[in-house]
Amino acid sequence: MASGSALIFDEEMCRYSLLWPDEEYLEAVKRTPEMSLEELKAFSMKFNDVYFHQNIYHCGRLAVGATLELVDAVMKKVVRNGLALVRPPGHHGQFSAACGFCVFNNVAIAAYYAKEKYNLNRVLIVDWDVHHGQGIQYSFEEDPSVLYFSWHRFENQSFWPNLTESDYTSVGMTNSDYLAAFFHILLPVAYQGEMYASPEIFAHLTQLLMPLAEGKLCVVLEGGYNLTSLSQSVCQTVQTLLGDPCPRLLGLGCACDSALESIENVQSIHSSYWSCFQHLEAETETRSKLPRLSQKVEEPPETLKKNTKSVDVAWPEPLARTAAPLRTLVAAPAGLDVTLQNGCQRLGDASESTAKEVQSIWEKHFPDYTDKGVLQSFGNITSVLDQIINKEVCNGCVVVSDATLCSRWVFQHTKLSQFERVFVVFVGDGKVPVKTNSGKVFVVQICAAEPEDQSDGHLSLCLRAGKGFVAGLMQVVFSLVLPLAYEFNPGFVLMVCGESEVKNSIASAWGHMTCLLQGIAEGHTLALLQDCDGALLESTVSALSGTPLISLGVPEAPNLVDLQMIEKQRQRLQKHWSILRSKAPPLGDNGHFHSFSTRAFSSGVFETTDLTAELMATNPPRASPQPVKMKKEESLLGKLGGTLVRKKKLKEEENAERTILDPSSREDINFKDLQKVLIDWINSELEEERIIVKDLEEDLYDGQVLQKLFEKLSGCKLNVAEVTQSEIGQKQKLQTLLESVNATLRPLHWSSEWSVDAIHSKSLVSIIYLLLALAIYYAAPIRLPEHVSVQIITVTKKEGILHTAHVTKQLTSTTTEMMIGRSERDAFDTLLDHAPDKLNVVKTSLITFVNKHLNKLNLEVTELDTQFADGVYLVLLMGLLENYFVPLYNFYLTPESFEQKVHNVAFAFELMQDGGLQKPKARPEDVVNLNLKSTLRVLYNLFTNYKNSD
Repeated sequence: MASGSALIFDEEMCRYSLLWPDEEYLEAVKRTPEMSLEELKAFSMKFNDVYFHQNIYHCGRLAVGATLELVDAVMKKVVRNGLALVRPPGHHGQFSAACGFCVFNNVAIAAYYAKEKYNLNRVLIVDWDVHHGQGIQYSFEEDPSVLYFSWHRFENQSFWPNLTESDYTSVGMTNSDYLAAFFHILLPVAYQGEMYASPEIFAHLTQLLMPLAEGKLCVVLEGGYNLTSLSQSVCQTVQTLLGDPCPRLLGLGCACDSALESIENVQSIHSSYWSCFQHLEAETETRSKLPRLSQKVEEPPETLKKNTKSVDVAWPEPLARTAAPLRTLVAAPAGLDVTLQNGCQRLGDASESTAKEVQSIWEKHFPDYTDKGVLQSFGNITSVLDQIINKEVCNGCVVVSDATLCSRWVFQHTKLSQFERVFVVFVGDGKVPVKTNSGKVFVVQICAAEPEDQSDGHLSLCLRAGKGFVAGLMQVVFSLVLPLAYEFNPGFVLMVCGESEVKNSIASAWGHMTCLLQGIAEGHTLALLQDCDGALLESTVSALSGTPLISLGVPEAPNLVDLQMIEKQRQRLQKHWSILRSKAPPLGDNGHFHSFSTRAFSSGVFETTDLTAELMATNPPRASPQPVKMKKEESLLGKLGGTLVRKKKLKEEENAERTILDPSSREDINFKDLQKVLIDWINSELEEERIIVKDLEEDLYDGQVLQKLFEKLSGCKLNVAEVTQSEIGQKQKLQTLLESVNATLRPLHWSSEWSVDAIHSKSLVSIIYLLLALAIYYAAPIRLPEHVSVQIITVTKKEGILHTAHVTKQLTSTTTEMMIGRSERDAFDTLLDHAPDKLNVVKTSLITFVNKHLNKLNLEVTELDTQFADGVYLVLLMGLLENYFVPLYNFYLTPESFEQKVHNVAFAFELMQDGGLQKPKARPEDVVNLNLKSTLRVLYNLFTNYKNSD
């Protein structure tokens, strides 16, 4: 079995051929050694933030070669894991272009190489650089075998590389924020800025990745600019790779609101791809972090401003990480074989002092127990515990005859009080013999029957044995055990596996849980296993000794009831343990955001990992320009209502004309509804492409999404580049796209409402006109809000004077609705338009129908359009019609906000679909907004299906 860690650096590793598909780009870089200074400058200008030198091709090959050498060493099991120190960096580099000081994408090439040479099906890349590694994301967006996880500064797209796809930062991402991202996002998926992170956190992040991929972990350091912090962080990472215990982290708590918002967005967007997120309560919409015209970017706190004046943040030297002489001590029956790695040995005979201590504890607390097996267990526990406390050994494992009794024995040890807090994980039925009311002990119990003891210091979870148990247990670890353990910050961890119906199926998952908890309490862990088999003992000892663990494989999806129970407990405990929070409070005025890349995160579905490539690159391209504040009197748009300027100023040329959307129109509720309908339609159409649109202006201006949408609707493939970041390239794509669109939509005579310049300059009205035309022509299955119009301000410069005019643009009307797919005019349109006198007859019949059922709950309806608007009666009615009780926690019984009412109506629609009904044509927002026609459609649908129901 492989052991040790590799350090790959500064070697002539040019024997590898570059796995780079763009030969033209590669040949161009090969010619740089012969270029003059002026030629190098000219060549550099072709790319974004890259400065070529005559030696850069040679250095780039060395960087790629070092990375591939590390992959070979790990995959051939010459070493267990390793670190490659390379330069130049690579994660911004793309197939056909250098970018951000990156010439060749070292990690992307390594991932391709590993897949090709070693036939890997799943590769995980973790990128915790301050900048978004868009080059890696672009490399694997269409490759489901590679998962790229990145978190970085975004700051409303103002931080380099200033891309919309980087959405999903506050200057000052702390240890708690990093751990929250791991616990709530990365680890659940991996198993199925000026960042204010201390060097010690990198030890823990590395430790949390080590159980994956049977320990095949490659760390690639691509640079860095804070040399003090960099050297400390690298040392922390290498020490973890070598197996040294992680330092304790102090002051952990809740992640900041911005980090929680990013976590919530990622979970919501990816809930359709990953079963570990499907149990979470869905929000009505994700929260975009792209800049909004109506928002002011909040200034950082004064304390943060002071900190950011200095380029380098001086961290104190981390405390020394001293490893015990022996890693793991094992006490097991002679007939139970276990593989002992270096630094791991069996327990010998007890010392005289240990024998005396056992005798003392036995006489005082356990005089009634005379069974030899129990007494032997007591002696072994005391011997191992003595050596852990005396720092002679880091951790230990003892096979015992009675786990409950032996757990009680541990807490009678006279020196255990040296550990100020103890964290207990107990798998087994029955009562855990440990008191938690002192605040010094926290117990997590996994059992078959839920005990009565549930407090802020005791958590009991009843997981169902059988199919989905392993996945459910790992979800417990990610969502509850790890966050609680880190915030509790114990000095000692006790892990107990007692008698339980899941005991025989827990071995592999138990090992992974034990390994993940090695970052806690400096690795001081004691595992007690009751009459276990060889598999459970082997898994435990491997985890404690740092031996690579067997992969969990592709687990069954966790039981939905278990997931709901886990989420319920998380919500209960998060009031006291803030690190459990995974959702941000309602949208407020927060202006800086943490970001986790989401489009890259959609690269595929997998449950296990064959190779983990971890990036710790901290190389910054040139600093992004900070937004310049303009005085209102100096800004043309400021004079017209305070709207923020986007990217280009109005060219003050004679006869130049610009159009601006009136700020008041942006706040119009019908206009907002129209945008939401179009966004939902686009996301529905492009679901298979895994494209998520959150903002029409920011996500559609470059032509990428519009291209995909038109190709999906028309069935025609456009001859354009898939990805382009330059303005010229984006406009060329839009030109080709709009030529095809205009040729198709010519009968509608709408093409004058949009142009390449209008779309690319993020004209919201032009973009909406284009989408409406596509929706009408291709009969989109949506219902548009009626009579939506906006005010446009036209500004023209004539003879040096600015002239303004207001123009009304009509976007939708009732005739539009008749042209939209499945929302064709029905009997209710005719009824309201031509026979309003008969409307009362229909309403009376429907009122009689609903009251027939609601009267069972002593409820009565008199006004259809108002009493169903909050969704409560609609939810209760569905429960009565289908003969089941709707849990109160699934909806708001007394909704107060618009969002809560929409949630209720949408939930009622889900219940209808669960009952076999078609999805209602009406939108939840229409019902909440007292649209009688929509409410009648919903109720009539129920009437036709349940009119004969009792």
